[in-house]
Amino acid sequence: MYNFIAQGVGLMGAAVIILSYQCKKNQLLFLMQGLGGLLFAVNFLMLGATTAAFLNLVNLFRGAMLAWGNRFKSHWFAAGLIADYTVVTVFTFESWVSVLILVAQIVSTLTMWSRRGKWIRIGQLALVSPAWLINNIVCFSVGGIITESISILSVIVSLIRYRGHFEEKKEV
Repeated sequence: MYNFIAQGVGLMGAAVIILSYQCKKNQLLFLMQGLGGLLFAVNFLMLGATTAAFLNLVNLFRGAMLAWGNRFKSHWFAAGLIADYTVVTVFTFESWVSVLILVAQIVSTLTMWSRRGKWIRIGQLALVSPAWLINNIVCFSVGGIITESISILSVIVSLIRYRGHFEEKKEV
């Protein structure tokens, strides 16, 4: 029964994250992503994936910073987040998966702070989603597996749709 409840919490997190992709306003997007992250933190704690749970809690702080204004978008805040992710991973280290998702969070933070959609998508596709998908398979978070699978497909579709938009302008 406990595992059933844990999976239910993860599926609720997946639903909130997937619905957040439909938000028109960034502030609502970040808030919904934060709620989804909180649900995944509970899901991961219930499944015994402590590092994943606490990295998601740091994501709540990152989402709040991004949602509430430009004053939190300096490189110093990004560096502080990377330090937070690293400290959390050191104190909750479980296995090689802990290091993998730490690297994913660092890449995710750096690409978000670049404010360049192409780099955010490439980072998500190349490392962030695959790393979290591996974590979700290892700890068997059904909601997490669904979320990252949809995220990977979504990024591929967006890269195809916007490929002309992302191409560098050639000088004649």
